[in-house]
Amino acid sequence: MIPSARQGDLHVCPIPGHIPTPIVSASSDVLANVMNVARVGDVCACGAVIVAGFPSILVNGRPMAHLGSPTSHGGMIVAGSPDVMGGFSAGGDGGARVVDFSRLGMLHDDGSVDEARLDALVNDPELLGRAGSGGHE
Repeated sequence: MIPSARQGDLHVCPIPGHIPTPIVSASSDVLANVMNVARVGDVCACGAVIVAGFPSILVNGRPMAHLGSPTSHGGMIVAGSPDVMGGFSAGGDGGARVVDFSRLGMLHDDGSVDEARLDALVNDPELLGRAGSGGHE
């Protein structure tokens, strides 16, 4: 199982001048350890957008982000819940899959989230098949 990410958990960004920053947006009504749960499309303080998560665990209609979720700046989430987790560390099937939605067109050219595209991807019954090389296990 992989720790879920929450508002306030740290993200490390490789862009020069960007320091480790917290996740600053998340679900307003789903909590893990009294912290709002982060999802694909939520933002870090440096402006990076979380681009990968578990498509089988939806939080307010968006895939749940996790420790190690990559961001649009090329960084990743480096902290998470000590006891609220998702996916599988070994075995399993599609429930363990993590999909990088940025490779499937969820971001506009300016780096902002294309809400309609993200919604269409999340609701696509063929998502895992379409993800192919766009996701990772």
